[in-house]
Amino acid sequence: ARYQKLVPYVSHRSDLNYLIGEMIGELNCGHAYVWMPDEFDSERVGVGMLGAQVEAAENGYFRIKRILRRLDWNDPDASAPLAAPAVNVKEGEYILAVNGVPMDAARNFYSWFQNLAGRDITLTISSSGEEEDSREVVVTPIGSESSLYYTDWVEHNREWVNEHSGGRVGYLHVPNTSYWGIMEFSKGFYAQIHKEGLIIDERYNGGGMLPDMLISRLDRTVLSWWATRHGRVTRTPWNMVDGPMVMLVNEFAGSGGDAFPYYFQLSGLGPVVGTRTWGGLVGINNYFPCIDGSSVTVPAFGIINREGEWAVENYGIDPDVVVDNQPADLLRGYDEQLDTGLRLILEDLEQNPPSGWQRKPPPPRDRN
Repeated sequence: ARYQKLVPYVSHRSDLNYLIGEMIGELNCGHAYVWMPDEFDSERVGVGMLGAQVEAAENGYFRIKRILRRLDWNDPDASAPLAAPAVNVKEGEYILAVNGVPMDAARNFYSWFQNLAGRDITLTISSSGEEEDSREVVVTPIGSESSLYYTDWVEHNREWVNEHSGGRVGYLHVPNTSYWGIMEFSKGFYAQIHKEGLIIDERYNGGGMLPDMLISRLDRTVLSWWATRHGRVTRTPWNMVDGPMVMLVNEFAGSGGDAFPYYFQLSGLGPVVGTRTWGGLVGINNYFPCIDGSSVTVPAFGIINREGEWAVENYGIDPDVVVDNQPADLLRGYDEQLDTGLRLILEDLEQNPPSGWQRKPPPPRDRN
């Protein structure tokens, strides 16, 4: 009845879509979405990005505080404009002008870069902030810095874990359970199978498909060892981590990001650390178009646990160890969830040191 009272005020199809979305919300079921027609999307102005953090300086210009340099080599469009070859720009230097137009720190920095993504532009750079020592460099801004920030975050975490574990523990991040997540898992997992332990970070996992294939790679047991004649002792299967594992989760992991820690716990692979996941584990396999150009989804299948009960949907996965990162800690660069996960693995390695297999003399053989 309360929705009927709103109907006279629905003057645009965008309002109608909003109303339908509110009604769908009453179902308390995940993966039930409604999208407006493309014609109602607001006109957007592209902005060129330099792949850098800047700050307003006292001289009225902008100072380059940090340059993002790490690239995801699996991304053909990955680019770090200020770290590109032959672009001689350093952190701490000043940007005085863009295409000859002087900058003013009193304005929004990005107002100088509207519609410049993908275009060669000229920056006037100065080491001292004075025009006397300025020089011009040509760079090509990018449309998004998300890949640069993501790669930098993952590599920072991996290096931190490697340093604080003395090289004993590996780290990888799985951003979703679709193609991107499979690529990131493969890149991080197979390069670190020699580690004694592994942190699987699935925080912010956007879901996609069911991660049973990823679990099958993690849930492996040594079946045999092999003593080569002159090399080191190897194992079967080779592609595995024969040691303790921890999974990191948070409230921004859902759908396939709910299923991943759920299967991880069921398989007994190790503790899950963080906060309860999103709780949206139903499936959709069709997007239904409407005559006005909008579209809706209808959840088509839900998850039932091994005891025959509905599970996970509308609740999520409880971590074994609850750790909630505080904003103030993250701002100063401290990740308590990651720290806790590493501590748990190191404690496990201390209590249960890896045995491996040491080379032994070959067995005697009776010539008879």
